[in-house]
Amino acid sequence: SYLAAVKGAPILLTEPSADANLLNYLKTNLVSGGKVYILGGTAAVSDAFESGAKDLGFDVKRLKGAGRYETNLEILKEAGVNTTDEVLIATGKNYADSLSASATGLPMLLVDKNLTDSQKAFLQGTSKKFVILGGTGAVSAEVEAELDAIGDVTCVKGASRYGTSVEIAKRYFNAPSAAVLAYAQGFPDGLCGGPLAYAVGAPLILTSNESSWDADDYVYGIHAGAVTGGSGRISDDTVRQIFDLAPGTPIV
Repeated sequence: SYLAAVKGAPILLTEPSADANLLNYLKTNLVSGGKVYILGGTAAVSDAFESGAKDLGFDVKRLKGAGRYETNLEILKEAGVNTTDEVLIATGKNYADSLSASATGLPMLLVDKNLTDSQKAFLQGTSKKFVILGGTGAVSAEVEAELDAIGDVTCVKGASRYGTSVEIAKRYFNAPSAAVLAYAQGFPDGLCGGPLAYAVGAPLILTSNESSWDADDYVYGIHAGAVTGGSGRISDDTVRQIFDLAPGTPIV
């Protein structure tokens, strides 16, 4: 999401069966010779897709490392981290908190139970202002202590992924005029919706039909926005409830 914000680019998801459609999208929408970043190794995005994008004349660069954490570092290095920006710290084992923060346009480091040596070296070249997303069930107390030894640490968390999503929105968005909703129990729609939310200056709020009260409270008074995904994930009735719309108002 940070690379997408820096480059003004969308995030596109693919798998082998979808490669042809995605290559057609690039051919139709990307300027001739435009840049295409492939994130992850060939087990994530195939060589065939990379070759297809190159054959169309695009400038293709694959960013990968030995696992998700090293790939994350390669992406951050490519984007270039401003030394005045806070660095967000999120678990690499679950997507929820990182999705909620994807609208901020800030660099985000994914972590495991402890920081790696390469992560510590990278963080030395940043603002050394760190914001941990979620509680110790997401980012361990060990990681917090390691970060505290490098710089200043703040924690942003709620009682659940829903509450944390709202707390992230409160920290980074001052009286927004729109909000973007994403399904809290899956990552694809929210992942693609992060750049959309960033582009329109809106927070990305995780919600579901069964657990919408955090979104209800935060979005109250906001009557514009977007919902990522179909009504099978977040129903039209839930959307109307969250945005305080009249019954039957079309969700287009």
